[in-house]
Amino acid sequence: MLIRRLNDRSGRIDVKRYDVKGSKIVEYLATTKNRISIDKQSLSSGVYFLEIRTEDGQVMSKKYSK
Repeated sequence: MLIRRLNDRSGRIDVKRYDVKGSKIVEYLATTKNRISIDKQSLSSGVYFLEIRTEDGQVMSKKYSK
């Protein structure tokens, strides 16, 4: 499980997960403040990219593998 802390006060967090080819696997809107949880258990082995964008303009990108 991957947990990211953000300095966003709005609570609206857009999360996108991509595979190594750049294909979007999932996109969802998280509404929890300052923390999101990403389940990696259901993923196949490989390299993935996570893009997290907050309503106040912060963008985070993370590369991870399973």
